[in-house]
Amino acid sequence: MKIVEIATGTLSIGAGAPNWQPTTSGCSVALEVEDFDAAIEHLRASGVRFHRDPFETPVCRMAFVLDPDGNSLGIHKRNPGHPRD
Repeated sequence: MKIVEIATGTLSIGAGAPNWQPTTSGCSVALEVEDFDAAIEHLRASGVRFHRDPFETPVCRMAFVLDPDGNSLGIHKRNPGHPRD
């Protein structure tokens, strides 16, 4: 997993959390958003297809959407007080 700090956000590129196994569908990319609920609402209102609906992790809230080519993209917001690795 590669984590890149961008200003006050995070770009995470990797095969997923430790218990997620790599697949032939490629790596995962997750983009941190400022307001998770507003981003999810905007994506739904725009008709974006969800690969996995919003869920909680010990680190963040996240969801996976599909781009027009069917690639999975993560949207996440780090939980308050969770330290950056």
